Amino acid sequence: MAPNRKDPPVNPIWNLAGLGAEFTGIILFHLFLFSWLDEKFATKPWLLLCGMILGFTFGIYHIIKRTNSRNK
Repeated sequence: MAPNRKDPPVNPIWNLAGLGAEFTGIILFHLFLFSWLDEKFATKPWLLLCGMILGFTFGIYHIIKRTNSRNK
């Protein structure tokens, strides 16, 4: 049986290192989705604008949620 060893603690900053990429990914996902819906329903540029707003809102929500869970 393997000895019971503890891994070295991870610096807390590394838990949030990818947060910018996650924020960008959320926004890009919404932009591509709502751009596709704009093409499908011929509503340019209204759905794309809604996608930008929703993507930014969900991105900010994700950042707040991740940083608040980190502080607990």
